[in-house]
Amino acid sequence: MGDELGKLSRCTFDGIDRQRPFTELVWRDQNYSIPHQRQMLMRACGLARQYEPCESLYLYGPPGSCKSHLAAAILNDHAAKGVEGRYGSMPAILRLLRRGFQDGTADERLEALMDAPLLVLDDLGTEHPGDWADTQLFDLLSVRIAADRATIITSNLPATAHLDGRIVSRLQGEFTAVPLILSDYRAIQAEQRSV
Repeated sequence: MGDELGKLSRCTFDGIDRQRPFTELVWRDQNYSIPHQRQMLMRACGLARQYEPCESLYLYGPPGSCKSHLAAAILNDHAAKGVEGRYGSMPAILRLLRRGFQDGTADERLEALMDAPLLVLDDLGTEHPGDWADTQLFDLLSVRIAADRATIITSNLPATAHLDGRIVSRLQGEFTAVPLILSDYRAIQAEQRSV
């Protein structure tokens, strides 16, 4: 799964454009001014730089708000300090586990995720919902929480918007919520290039 980081393996805290352009944003029926968005970005960057892998974070906001970049920067920073970590998008993790049923390594694969000192679960909520996927996530989070292992989750949804109440309860009770409700940086860049 380490290969899945791809270009995220180059993400650093300094690579986050703190002077990025913003546009006024309406997300989930709430308005977010440019100053408010800039304040959220600065707060999230500060939390990320001070992060110690003894707490779990839930980074959430709309697409293009640098959630994956920030989570990967934390993972890369701690890997440079010798902290073993793993990364995977939720769809990729579920595919990895399903393939394990074919060769008899499903439990082994899940245990590797459960045992990682630091785990980044990217794009929670983009997987196909269902009992099997919810059960895998519930088991993974429950074991990691009980073992006091740090997990960083990114999602386009607030914690309360997930369908499985058991997962919502764990996200609300065990994770520090970090809102990154920012206008889509990729869309703004594409618009600026087309002008």
